[in-house]
This record gives sequence, structure tokens and C-alpha cells, in this order.
Amino acid sequence: MPKFYTYIQNNSGGSFIVNDDVCEYVIIEADNYEHANWLAEKKYGIYFDECNQGLDCSYCGDRWNKQWNNNYATDVPMIYGKPLSEVEKSYYRKNCIVYYLDGRKELIDLK
Repeated sequence: MPKFYTYIQNNSGGSFIVNDDVCEYVIIEADNYEHANWLAEKKYGIYFDECNQGLDCSYCGDRWNKQWNNNYATDVPMIYGKPLSEVEKSYYRKNCIVYYLDGRKELIDLK
């Protein structure tokens, strides 16, 4: 059964990448964590391990981290264990993009 996997963008270098594909939070519905990582990288503009290639700030760390197992997969889109309807925006984190397996993409403005 598919689950949701949350990717939290680190503001490596002091800024976030925000465009039609990614924002501060990206949540991907997938069959398992490997499928989620594949979708993130191949379809949705998320990249991994860029400090090693000099593309992200080595002091700040990588912009995105891979999912390493299914332990944090959720049945509904969540951020830090809260449903999106309960997540409050902050000064730097205002939006979330959710990608569904059926091809839908939803931009959520956090409350």
C-alpha cells in the first residue's frame, strides 16, 4: 500500500529553492522509500549528496536528504508528525507541495 514520504529542504547557502516543482517541504506518495527517492530525483527536481560535489554549502549541509527506510512513511501527508491542516507556517516555511501517485500535484499554503 502506498505511503507518503516527506522531504524537508535545508536552506543550504542561506536560501531555499522555490519553483514549480519544489518548495520548503515536498511530500511524495510512493510504494516504498526507494520509489519515493527515485521519484524525488527523476521527476520532481530534488537532488541528494550535493555537498560532496560542491553544489551545496559544506558548512550548511546538503539541501535534501534521502529517505533511508519506511519508518517515517505516513498514511496521509504530514510534516513532523502533524497533518498538513495543523502545520503552522513560519517566517521561512510557508508552503508544501504534495505529489500523488495518480499524477496530481497540490500546492498547500500552510496556515
